[in-house]
Amino acid sequence: VVKAKPTDKFPVNLTPSVIKPDLAPSNPTSNTPSAQIGPIKNKIDVALGTMKNFGKQDIPYNQETNPRSLRTDETPKALAKMDCSELVSRYLKEVGVFDKVPDFQTNHMADPIAFKKLCDGKVQFMKGSEIKGGKNTFIPEPGDIFVWRREKSEKRAKADGHTGVVLSYDAEKDVVEVVEALGIVGSADDSRNKNAPVNNTRISKYSRVGKALTEHDGWVGYYRPNL
Repeated sequence: VVKAKPTDKFPVNLTPSVIKPDLAPSNPTSNTPSAQIGPIKNKIDVALGTMKNFGKQDIPYNQETNPRSLRTDETPKALAKMDCSELVSRYLKEVGVFDKVPDFQTNHMADPIAFKKLCDGKVQFMKGSEIKGGKNTFIPEPGDIFVWRREKSEKRAKADGHTGVVLSYDAEKDVVEVVEALGIVGSADDSRNKNAPVNNTRISKYSRVGKALTEHDGWVGYYRPNL
């Protein structure tokens, strides 16, 4: 259950007030740094600065549920550990989608229509980003959110998923830099992250169409803040 709604109020505001400009049309094949313009781009840049700090701190990975408020509070104790969806939930607060950190998991992000509704229309699913593997021509932008999700099945004892936030894209190498909270299993595409730690927050580099992103089983696609 998502406990925070976009209308909820929170006494601590770590980022500037949200201004709601129009967004430039999305161009999935563009190699430009960002199609976001004006105040929303500034808002994303500020939020990404916070996310980068999380990534550099190697915060231990943990799916905190006892108490569940550890996923949404902004106390030192709550920030001492986090999993991937908590990291992204904190990003959604920092970028201005929510006034308070929501309690999301990847199952909330698996359905683009449902997730957009949960975010009161303040995120949009990027058309074309759902295409799997090398046929995917979508170019993610800084601030986009990637998601994959696999449900429980005969071959899988329990559902799982992963999510993170895009920091940059290298068009020459076709590589996406992301910030994520990665579990002990690690990544399916770590050739560019040799000696990088796992079971904590980190900044990673992945092939745009590789096994960590579009080729991953259960690939959903990318969301973008739409303020």
